[in-house]
Amino acid sequence: MTDWYVNAGTAEELTAALASGADTVYVRDSIELSDSCRVDGKRLVIYGTLTVPKGYVLYNDGEIYVHGTLDVLGDFYGNAPYAFYGSTVTPDSVPRHTEGEKAESIAIFGSDTVLIGTETVYTYSIQPDNAWSDYASFEIVSGGGLADINAESGVFSAGMTPGTVVIRAETFDGSGVYAEKTVEIVETEPEYDTKLALTQTTAAQGDEVALDLSIEGNPGLTYLSAYLCYDRSKLELLSVEDAGITGWYAYVGDDTLESITWSDNEVSTVNGTIATLHFRVRDGAAAGPVRVTLTGRLAHDADGNDVNVSMTPGGVTVKNHALRPAETDYLVSGKKLTFTLWNIPKNAKAAATWSLAAGDKVYASLSSSGVLTAKAVDSEHTVTVTATAKDGETLTRTIRILPKTTKVELTLDGAAVTGTIPVDMFAQPVIQLAAVTYPADALDEVKWTSSATSVARVDKNGLVTLVKPGKAVIKAAAQDGSGKTAQLTLTVTYLDAAGKLTLKAADVPKLGLQPGQSVQLTLSGKNEIAAENIEFTIPEKQAAMGSVDANGVFTAGTTAGTVTVTAALRGDPLKRKATVTIKVIPMQAAGLMLTSDLPDDQIQFMEAEPMGIIDRADVMQNALTIALTPAATDYTGSALAVPKLKWVSKDTSIATVNAQGVVTVKKGANGTVAIEATAQDLTKTVGRIWVQVRDYSPRLVSKALTVNTALDGGVSVGLVESFENAVTGVSLSDERFAAAYDNNVLTVKTAETVKNGTYKMTLTAECANGKTYDYAITVKVTKTFPSVTVKQTEKFNLFYTDSTAALTVTVKGQTVTGVTLADCDFVLTADENGQLVLTYADPDNIPAKPDTKGTLYVTLEGYAEPVAKAITVSTVTTAPKLKLSATASTVNTALKSDHSTAVRLLSKTGEVQDVSQLSVWSETDGVDVMTADGYIFLAPTGGKTVTASVYVQGANWIKSVKLTHKITVTSKLPTLKPAVSTLKLSSVFTAQTAETALILSQSNLTLQSAAVTPTAKEGTTARVQADKLNVYYDGTKIVAEIADETVKAGTYSFTVRGTLEDGTEIAGGTVKVAVTATAPTVKLSAGSAKLNRYLAGNEYLNVKVTLKNGTGYTVTGFEGMPDGMTYNAETGILTVALPDEAAAGGTYKLRPVLCHEATMQEVTLPTALTFKVTTYTSSKLSVSLSASGKLNTQNPAGAILYKISKINNCLGTVEGVALEGADADKFHAELDTSGAKPVIRLTLLDGQDYATNVTYKVRFNLSVCGQDILSSVMNIRVTQSALKLKAATPVRLYQSQTMRLETTVTVSSPLTAEIAEELPDGNRLVRFFYEGIFLEVLDRLGKMPLPPYIKEELQDRERYQTVYSKVNGSAAAPTAGLHFTPELLEKIRQMGVKIGYVTLHVGLGTFRPVKEEEITDHAMHSEYCVISQETADLINETKKNGGRVICVGTTSCRTVESQAAEDGTMRACAGWTDIFIYPGYRFKVMDALVTNFHLPESTLIMLVSALAGREHVLSAYKEAVEQRYRFFSFGDAMFIH
Repeated sequence: MTDWYVNAGTAEELTAALASGADTVYVRDSIELSDSCRVDGKRLVIYGTLTVPKGYVLYNDGEIYVHGTLDVLGDFYGNAPYAFYGSTVTPDSVPRHTEGEKAESIAIFGSDTVLIGTETVYTYSIQPDNAWSDYASFEIVSGGGLADINAESGVFSAGMTPGTVVIRAETFDGSGVYAEKTVEIVETEPEYDTKLALTQTTAAQGDEVALDLSIEGNPGLTYLSAYLCYDRSKLELLSVEDAGITGWYAYVGDDTLESITWSDNEVSTVNGTIATLHFRVRDGAAAGPVRVTLTGRLAHDADGNDVNVSMTPGGVTVKNHALRPAETDYLVSGKKLTFTLWNIPKNAKAAATWSLAAGDKVYASLSSSGVLTAKAVDSEHTVTVTATAKDGETLTRTIRILPKTTKVELTLDGAAVTGTIPVDMFAQPVIQLAAVTYPADALDEVKWTSSATSVARVDKNGLVTLVKPGKAVIKAAAQDGSGKTAQLTLTVTYLDAAGKLTLKAADVPKLGLQPGQSVQLTLSGKNEIAAENIEFTIPEKQAAMGSVDANGVFTAGTTAGTVTVTAALRGDPLKRKATVTIKVIPMQAAGLMLTSDLPDDQIQFMEAEPMGIIDRADVMQNALTIALTPAATDYTGSALAVPKLKWVSKDTSIATVNAQGVVTVKKGANGTVAIEATAQDLTKTVGRIWVQVRDYSPRLVSKALTVNTALDGGVSVGLVESFENAVTGVSLSDERFAAAYDNNVLTVKTAETVKNGTYKMTLTAECANGKTYDYAITVKVTKTFPSVTVKQTEKFNLFYTDSTAALTVTVKGQTVTGVTLADCDFVLTADENGQLVLTYADPDNIPAKPDTKGTLYVTLEGYAEPVAKAITVSTVTTAPKLKLSATASTVNTALKSDHSTAVRLLSKTGEVQDVSQLSVWSETDGVDVMTADGYIFLAPTGGKTVTASVYVQGANWIKSVKLTHKITVTSKLPTLKPAVSTLKLSSVFTAQTAETALILSQSNLTLQSAAVTPTAKEGTTARVQADKLNVYYDGTKIVAEIADETVKAGTYSFTVRGTLEDGTEIAGGTVKVAVTATAPTVKLSAGSAKLNRYLAGNEYLNVKVTLKNGTGYTVTGFEGMPDGMTYNAETGILTVALPDEAAAGGTYKLRPVLCHEATMQEVTLPTALTFKVTTYTSSKLSVSLSASGKLNTQNPAGAILYKISKINNCLGTVEGVALEGADADKFHAELDTSGAKPVIRLTLLDGQDYATNVTYKVRFNLSVCGQDILSSVMNIRVTQSALKLKAATPVRLYQSQTMRLETTVTVSSPLTAEIAEELPDGNRLVRFFYEGIFLEVLDRLGKMPLPPYIKEELQDRERYQTVYSKVNGSAAAPTAGLHFTPELLEKIRQMGVKIGYVTLHVGLGTFRPVKEEEITDHAMHSEYCVISQETADLINETKKNGGRVICVGTTSCRTVESQAAEDGTMRACAGWTDIFIYPGYRFKVMDALVTNFHLPESTLIMLVSALAGREHVLSAYKEAVEQRYRFFSFGDAMFIH
């Protein structure tokens, strides 16, 4: 914090002090404040009397302390905490330091000795701490010729003579308290253990140097501070850089004498460099040494003890020479700069030798006379110029070589500007331009000029000040000699650029304004001008006709006539103005209400207009008269004398009206008529009342009824109430029948048993109006049952006692509630899934021939008795198909084992059967049978061959199954032989094995072991080779393998002997092992490839690798494959490709590598395969296509298939397809590569319209081998099959009926529908059944739904929604803006209006009237809405710039309001909304609305009232009725703003 002290009490001196950088200003004497004495965020301390003038304001938290007297001359305001917001400051309300005391003592702090020629700073401390003043001033009281001291800062400057000086510090508060200190000025400083030292250096004028400050003997300091002393006329301190000591900081104070302080909370014992001081040698500094030292040094250790620190000064020796010019550090390409060496002591030029640093000659040249010439560069470079004086002293200068400016560009707010731009000096009195030079390193200095300073001035920084309307060219010229400039023409306007203004009155009725009516006046030129910038006037003689306020609202007066209103711009230098005339007319009838003499209970309202209700029964015999009474009101709703009226009936067949307003309803009339009275004044206001003659009798849908007595419920027919005249009861004249009524449905059934036939009777309906209505009806009585369909899905197998068979029973159009079966040996039950199942009625007592004929009784929902159906159960008797695992076996008596045989029981297909759950026996003599472990054991007992009959029976079988088995008894030993006589081994794949099973001639025996020995004799050549094979029995089979790879090819025999389980040895015969050197053969599907170098790296040929003459092998690779050739062992594909465009091809020898799958042994075959690769270069790629199929709008799944038969100059395949061409956006193309040839499938797109008489053109862009191939143009024709519709049966709709009538339309198309549910709000839930894509089918079958009041058929279905026709789904069009066209929207854009789009899928609930007494009880239907990011950004930007958001239609309003945040910001979103806007709602986004005229009781008119207010809406609707505006779609709209 800095202070400023004012001794004299003048306002001028105080103003200067307050304008300084001081934080606190002290005033010793009295002073009077003036308006220029602004205490802005400062502290003002007054020790004398303060006089405050009236109206003085204290700004920005300023503080005033008064120690003396306060004299307030009037109200004194401020926003400081001491001035109290908005309150008057009195002497008592300004804080005073009354609690403080005067100074009692003062102490001076600082060094006792000062080195000659140096400076130091002395400080002081005043006691007590709460003294009024903490300020004192210094002076020298002795030895004044030896030194000087600054009275305020305490800076002590020692001269060059040693001696003693006494300084004094005296308090400022007038107490007279002071302190003195004796200071010795010495020639040398004492030496201490702790030393500071600064380095020395040499430099020339303009050079920047760095001096290191170091410390030695640091005892563990925690604090060190000093003052920096040097000759400021020679050196300029740039910065102090600390040495990065942890926790230590270095900074330069901003006092008059620079100070340096290091401090830390912890002890530091660092020695060495602690800071670096950066200086610049000032231009003009004299040659010689400049000393730099630190004075006023204070230091202490961690215990707070003072530490003496000595100082070794450093400094800069200024060289004898200087390089000039010194201020230039750059040179532009092509420019020259002449350097001279200057002798400082002699103040004259000196001879020098000039040179450039190594490598700098690329960017510049330097002559022997010191002329530096910059060469052409495109970016900044640096060169170093060296001058060497005769005495050897060298000086260097670094110069930036800059490229010459090639272009100058002007920018405004960061964006480039050029040409002409308009500027409104009213809204923007100044603009800041910037100039950018190119290239980036070019000199960025430009000179700014204006061609017309009377229009616009520009300063050196590009700040343009607009003076008056007109044109001025602002130019920026590069200052590097390039001559490049940039300019911008400003067209300066004031509020509006138009030379002529237009004044308009909005929405003035054609007839004129009535007294009290107001219109908004709008002044515009090129744009609308705000009212606050306009002055409106009316001639004084026309004042009675009307007035206009400051906002431009004209209000009609009580005198009729024509008023001229003038509007002029305030302060317009061009004095522009405009006028408008407004016609004022006398008060007219705005409303005309008609009332009748009918009772109140006969009056209803239709669209807010009264309607008299007449019961048709009252006019069936005679006519009826009604007297009407008119009443008139003006536009304010106040009563008005009824003007002359003209009466008319809109349908004289129902009623007429005379000139007195008497209505005559004609005899027998039926229907509704409007009676109108038209005021015969200027407005022609119409009053209307409706007369409706109602027929209250219920409507009977059919008078011919059929009652089926087999049914419980009788027959139902519609009996529809009219005009809410509810049916309260029904009866029939024939008591044999009964009638019931519920919810508009009449039900007739028999009350007793009635024969079939036709009966005539009278139906009487009693209604809520107390009347009865009779109907002659005919009732036909029948008794019929529906047809029953029975299907037995499987035959009943009589073989099993627990057999079942499924049965289904269906009755078309009926619900089956029960089924029973009688009169046979079977019953019906339901399984766990509800399936009907046939079973035996008594499984324990099944007759030999079950009775299969029975009667089925089917109970149906709604029928009084079951339906009987005779059926025959379909049966079959099928035993299980069984067999024994062997039909014959042998029992050998020569063996030691048990003499029996074991067999398995098998199914027909070979599955083993569980015999433990079966009964097994034999009735053959000489054979015993038993079962164990799942086997059937047969043992012959007679010692001879026998054929046994074996019987098998299950518990649920009706009889047994007979099987046979022959047992042969023998005493001969069995034989053994190999299944394969010769085993084959390969000497190529030596890890292979060969094996064979051993077969016993007697199958029921088990081989225990077998011995295998070579047949050849010992010592023979055959035996030597046979011993190189390993042939053995592994317990299940004989295995042969190569033991020694040197075995020769040949066939070797081995003898086999076996041993049975009982130890009996048997002969095994001979097995041969054939050793061959053969191996499988590898084949390639192609022996050559021709590849295109243009497609190198992308084109490839796949060669299929196959094996012949061997199984169990896999080709794992090839030796000798060149670059670009790869092999995939999993797929067996050899891929041939060119590695790069330089590949030349060649003939290659490929040696296959085979793997034996069983042993995983890999072997490289000796025989090589030859493959040849040839190359060529061609960029002409093309495809050959063949087409089939057609496109039909009635078949969305249809497609045209384009088969790709050939790709020319390429071996690749098609990898992707895209559509191009004029009609590409109408079709979809999909690539199918699943077949032998790739196929392109072309289909229709959803939501597109197609014409059958148009040829569409598309092209395929095919991706092949990294290239795009464009096909020829495809001509596409689209067809459409005809739809066949079956006309619906006509239905009659009665006047004002309240029951729905239903009919069915049969359409032979891919779409049918059914009404699944009627919802509580009257809507219907419809379920659609269709083939294809729903929206496409709907689009083909349906048409644009139009409101009932639009009678013409739309030729173009998109016309109804005009520019809004974009998104499918809405139930209505946004009718408020249907008058918009693309041309009109473009004109609006040209006016500067930005247009955004939102989507709301309007639901039917929007148009439902509000019937609830409390509008908050009304439930809105949810509607889906979408706001894009683009529209959200547009709304937010418009709001930010102060613009208005105008919604076209309540649709747009509800969309943006439902999704806006509370602060009015908008975000992109999509979701559901059920927003209900009614009066009291605060609009967050919308500022104005364009909307139609809506029906009373609708949610939409409530929304409009929430924006405009009830009275404005009523007034607008009255105006609409008077002017006969068109309501609804394509009608008139209103703008609420």
